Amino acid sequence: MSEKKHLWEMSPEEIKEHVHEFIENTSKLDLVHDLLKIGASLDDLNPDLVREALYEACEQTIKEQPKQRKLIRKLGSNKLLQNIARYFNGDVILCGSALALDTPRDIDLRLVLSEKDFITFFGSADKWTGQGQTGDWQTERWIWARICALLSYLLSSELDLNIDFQIIPYSVVGVKIDFID
Repeated sequence: MSEKKHLWEMSPEEIKEHVHEFIENTSKLDLVHDLLKIGASLDDLNPDLVREALYEACEQTIKEQPKQRKLIRKLGSNKLLQNIARYFNGDVILCGSALALDTPRDIDLRLVLSEKDFITFFGSADKWTGQGQTGDWQTERWIWARICALLSYLLSSELDLNIDFQIIPYSVVGVKIDFID
């Protein structure tokens, strides 16, 4: 067993190995939390790391919630939902009261897009967020609303559930979310 060294006592190769080992053995959710806590933004982080952290959050949230696991299986196996996610190149997450309540009023689904993909369909995420806050909607925001309403209707009909479906950029993702895969 090797003796522990301080970082300043390590060679660049040892530091690289140490950092790699630390990342491999640390919860991705904890890594993302710590990076955000020290000032990083989601745009600064590797999307795969963020995705892994969100999957961890999902696993932690629903471990002891059998009704939520059943709902996630139903949503995850739905071809329409899979095709929507594939078309927009996004990840579907379950959020809202369906995470905590056995009989929620509706099922809140969010399709999370990278900033680049969001811009492709709906323009600047910052502008979109600002319009949502002020209520002064421009063309792209109205297009977004119509697409979300249409997809909510289609998914509600297909799944026989009351679905609230929205497309959002990563920059507005909340903390307690669950990926549907």
